[in-house]
Amino acid sequence: MSDQLRANALSARLKRFVVDLDRKRLFVAYSGGIDSTVLLHALWRLQQHFELELVALHADHQLQETSGEWHLHCQAFCLNLGIPFRARRFTIRDIRSKGVEAAARSTRYDWFLAQTGGATLVTGHNQDDQAETVLFRLVRGSGVDGLAAIAPVSELGGSLIVRPLLGESRADITAYAKYYHLVFVKDDTNCDVSIDRNYIRHRILPLFRTRWPAAEKTIARTADHLQNQRILRTKNARADLQACHSDSPACILGDFGRLRLDHLIGLGAVGMAGVLRYWVRKHGMEVPNTRRLMELIHQISSGGRSRRSAMRWRDGEIRSYRLHLYLIPVQPQPCFRGSLAWSAGKPIDISEAGIRLRPVRKQGRGLRISVP
Repeated sequence: MSDQLRANALSARLKRFVVDLDRKRLFVAYSGGIDSTVLLHALWRLQQHFELELVALHADHQLQETSGEWHLHCQAFCLNLGIPFRARRFTIRDIRSKGVEAAARSTRYDWFLAQTGGATLVTGHNQDDQAETVLFRLVRGSGVDGLAAIAPVSELGGSLIVRPLLGESRADITAYAKYYHLVFVKDDTNCDVSIDRNYIRHRILPLFRTRWPAAEKTIARTADHLQNQRILRTKNARADLQACHSDSPACILGDFGRLRLDHLIGLGAVGMAGVLRYWVRKHGMEVPNTRRLMELIHQISSGGRSRRSAMRWRDGEIRSYRLHLYLIPVQPQPCFRGSLAWSAGKPIDISEAGIRLRPVRKQGRGLRISVP
């Protein structure tokens, strides 16, 4: 098939996407690479016909020496097309705990969502990205949700994120770029096979294609099937979460909700795992690995409602207290590990947490003390 036919077919599919989406204001994540360049150009060609309002968002992570040149290239490309261009330079933090790729992604998406203000964010993920993600998560031992990989449409921070090129092969995207003589930037780190995803792209998938020429397409189809399963699992988990929800007072340490332990234990281990994963994702946190999650479920199940259970991971903490399970932000490590004498008649200040404890005498509840 010629580059022209491939380009026309891609444009036709994108046109159907725009019609089905039925949204006029679109923010496009624009790195300057071939995928986002083709996406932005193809949407620009549809702009007048559908009265689209496009805005290009460029995140400069300053991880490569040429990132400043990429910034200027993207700015010039948008100026030539008459598309508003917004850019931001970042200093990536949390590299040690998250890794470079995850830290950069978290940083730019926080900025993207702040820019969209609840509107639609469009990204250039394609079919090959989908296949690479499935294989990468497969060797990491991911479950159904992980192997479902990249969703065509998702919601994050109140904004809709859509990926209209997810069904397009890298070959079709390359053909479009050639036909329209598009200039794009090339990231040399994409060739570094010491990076897991690049190893899959340059070593594993080419080997697959020698045996199964349509490997990326069929692997992506598997992700589609698993996404249907994920939708059903999410629906069930949402209903179970609502049934377990408690309206008890919020936790002063920072609060993302509370669950009734008796209801949660009644779901069994599989149901509990589904609820906890959905609960964590709902608040934009990364889900703890399966081993940690099953340890927590074992603590809760074996100890019943009275046993104290806790789990801490990079994004948050889950703790049980008085018949409830709490999801809270990561708490600072104790600054003082000794002990303090507390006279029951006086308040005590915990300055590190900004808390003042004041004793109130109650009968049958609270701390047990000797009363003269």
